[in-house]
Amino acid sequence: MGQRRTVALCVALLLVGASLLAISFVDRSGTPVPDGPTPRSPLPAPTWSILPRRHPEPVDAEESTYQAFHRALLRDDLDAAREALERLSIPEGSPSPRLAMASARLALAEGDTAAAVTSAWSAVKASPKDAQTWTLLGTALTRDGKTGESEQAYAAAQELDSSLAADMLPARWQAAVASRNEPAIVSLAEDYVALHPNSVYAAYYRAEGLLSSGAPTDAIELLVEVLAGEPTSPALLWSALARAYMARGGYSEAATALEAAAYRVARGDTSLELTSAHPLDDLNALLATAYLRTARCAEAETIYRRLSTVRDGLDVFVEAAVICQTPTPTLTPWIPQQIGTVTPRP
Repeated sequence: MGQRRTVALCVALLLVGASLLAISFVDRSGTPVPDGPTPRSPLPAPTWSILPRRHPEPVDAEESTYQAFHRALLRDDLDAAREALERLSIPEGSPSPRLAMASARLALAEGDTAAAVTSAWSAVKASPKDAQTWTLLGTALTRDGKTGESEQAYAAAQELDSSLAADMLPARWQAAVASRNEPAIVSLAEDYVALHPNSVYAAYYRAEGLLSSGAPTDAIELLVEVLAGEPTSPALLWSALARAYMARGGYSEAATALEAAAYRVARGDTSLELTSAHPLDDLNALLATAYLRTARCAEAETIYRRLSTVRDGLDVFVEAAVICQTPTPTLTPWIPQQIGTVTPRP
């Protein structure tokens, strides 16, 4: 299944590559600067597929099951999520706030808004001073069409934690991604998908949650499926795919995905601003890294030199890109060492 999805993405990238300009750097005005050759496509064989999975060691069996639940939910694999939740269920007594919240999230994913509201209320009753339980209740009530009650739930959440104000959501997401705060990323991603299941950005939030929880392969498979069907998706999804490939060592694939992102940014796509205060610089830094790791050294040097005018600490990368272009000396043991000292006969 994963190979078929990769082939589908290759076909999609062929269509994209046919119209790509020779982009190796995008300037701050969004204008592509043609310094390098035409971006390569299609994707080569996925180097990430042969690498072992490397997930963080779980604390215990229960924590491992919760991780499996959230990863399945982010993959939209509801059967796997349901199975994980059943392993967490407690036959007797009231569920814990965490379990009640998991039940509410699964119900939201299944479209059972009434059950989601019931479970969210259980979470609130079990932990009334936890702002996250009130936020989830507000999300469930919103999906259930009870906007008045949802506003009260959100107000209660904001009273407990002022950062939960609606206008703080973009800042909270950027902060969570920048600090690699896995619980916050997963929670915010699930909140977004619950409220906007049909949004073009839903796949990005899912993938970011999977990446943060140590499942880049799942993120790749998710994004490949989406982008193969919608190759004109925003640059944010292509950039996320590139970072997922990088996490698996697939720098050639990452370079192609980043070139697709740069192509869209050069034509006015602003989706990268969702996660970065300096989206063009961040995109170019990723592109330079991908080029350097795939021996496209001259292109990497060009980008690093330009970035060094606005960012500190890049001299070492410029030097690495220059060294990368220096040919390796060829051993010539058949040439006598004394050849430079022998005096020719008259």
